[in-house]
Amino acid sequence: MNLPTNPRATAYVRTLMILSAVLIVATVVLRFGHGLFLAPLNPTNENVAAAWFSGILLLLGSLHAADGYFRLRKTNFRTALAWCVISAMLLLYVNSRRN
Repeated sequence: MNLPTNPRATAYVRTLMILSAVLIVATVVLRFGHGLFLAPLNPTNENVAAAWFSGILLLLGSLHAADGYFRLRKTNFRTALAWCVISAMLLLYVNSRRN
């Protein structure tokens, strides 16, 4: 994966990657029954920080896919339509997890 050349964008991507890695490690630790203090970081439960963060990541992915649609809709409509479908799928998944 190529990181962006903008230092702020690089820090943004790295922060998201680090937070995701911490949540994955917390889930693995909790699977084996150790570290119950990590329960708020378990994305398999509702109303915890990890569930909120995973929902925000899905929403963010949907917004990035929508950006692909808006950028390509005048030059390459078929590719833009594919980005629109991906954006809709991610947004619908975020909404289905909320209910």
